Amino acid sequence: MAQTRELTLELGDADADPTELDADARRLRSRLLDLDVEDVTALSGGTAPPGSKGAELLMAGGLLVTLLQTPGLLTSIVSSAGTWLSGRSSRSLKVTMDGDTLELSAASDLEREAVVGAWLAKHGDQAQPGPE
Repeated sequence: MAQTRELTLELGDADADPTELDADARRLRSRLLDLDVEDVTALSGGTAPPGSKGAELLMAGGLLVTLLQTPGLLTSIVSSAGTWLSGRSSRSLKVTMDGDTLELSAASDLEREAVVGAWLAKHGDQAQPGPE
């Protein structure tokens, strides 16, 4: 039986407000759910202040992805999330698994591919990253 793992995705955009980041995260969530993941939920930003209606705050642009350790799935997730970076130098993406964070921002495709490939190899994903 494959092992269940979790990773977090944090979208960042210096030119966007939290509402825009939330909308972007919802679109990315929809794409990730088309992959063979177990679940994708909004990432908690901590406990809500006393007296507020929600029990916890949600992190704008943050997603928690639950997945099974299957070959190529982690590559597909990172590639799908990485496409969000295209076209705007103000965007950034943090992917964290097992305490190891991959940070992507404005870089050439070749540079990004090398960094992503090394990170994926550390986490046991046998597939090679494709173009984003």
